[in-house]
Parts: sequence; structure tokens; C-alpha cells
Amino acid sequence: KEHNGDWRGVIDGMRPYNAQLWCALSLTDKKRFLRHLRPWWDTYRHRMAPAIADQIHKAITGDQLKVIACHITNMVELDGAVTVQYEARQTHNSHSLTAPLLIDCRGGNVKLSGSKNPVIQSLLAKRIGKPDALDLGFDVDENLQLISSDGAAQAPVFAIGPVTKGIYWEVTAIPDIRNEALRLARHLTQTV
Repeated sequence: KEHNGDWRGVIDGMRPYNAQLWCALSLTDKKRFLRHLRPWWDTYRHRMAPAIADQIHKAITGDQLKVIACHITNMVELDGAVTVQYEARQTHNSHSLTAPLLIDCRGGNVKLSGSKNPVIQSLLAKRIGKPDALDLGFDVDENLQLISSDGAAQAPVFAIGPVTKGIYWEVTAIPDIRNEALRLARHLTQTV
């Protein structure tokens, strides 16, 4: 399809193949991707609408918003304010910033094991499910059944969507979740 040199078409065109490409990577390569390329992937794959981008640009130029590329090293909430300690990406210098409000724009939980969701906590505590090797979501088998802590798919508990991110990577949008739901429905109707 003709995209007049627009890179967005390439990124969008990869969508049907992302899970297959992710599954083909070794664990080492997946970790390397997360460490070095994930911020770039998240920025270009999950870009914002132009109208929102314009509002963000106005907030930055009007000194209402400050964007800092960094690695957060610590956060402390005290007396109605949040103090964030961070290391700047380019200089690696340590800095501290205190503000009455912090908005975390990194996306969902980075680690499944750190989730505060009571359903996830219960599944982990009862050892019905376990985090995938990257701790991005649950470990699931090819039928999307949770893998228990002993390494077997035993309980009739299945997962679709973002909680399978470590296994299939891009499962946050309706087309991806719909494909997983279809796969799970086919599996369940064949086993009944």
C-alpha cells in the first residue's frame, strides 16, 4: 500500500506480525529490547493524536509541562507532595524534583509481580499462575491457560489481553485482544 514515505504505515503494518516476531526472539534478545528499545517502540508505536500533540506542545512552550528523559531511581510521597529522584538520560547526573502531583506516563505496570490488583495477587498467592520470564504478565501456554508455579497448566484459568504481554508482546488494542479471544474460544469449543 502506498504511504508516500510516511514511516507510520510501516509501524502500523507490523501489527499483525508483532506477536510472531516477539515469540521468535530469545529471552536474552527480549531483555535487550526492553532495556534499550522499549522507550522508542512505545513512543513511535503508541503515538498520540495530532490534536493532543498540539496541546502538549503548547503546555511545554508555555512552561506548564516539563518532559524529562530519565531513569527514576526513587519516589517518596510525603505531606501531600511527591519527591522523585532520577538520573538524566544524557548526562547520567542525579536530580531531585518535588511536586504536588506526579503523572506516570510509562503505561501499565512494568512488573506483574508488583501489581496491586487483588485478582492478580490472589492467582499468584495461590500459585495458580506465575509471572512470565520477563515479569510483564502471566506465563501462559499456547491455549492461553495460566501456567502454575510448578510449571504446568492445571487450573481452568485462562488469560487474554495485556496480562499476556510477556509472551505475545502487543496485546493492548482491540484487534490483538480479539485475536486472542478467538483463539481461546476455538480452544474451549474443541475441548468441550
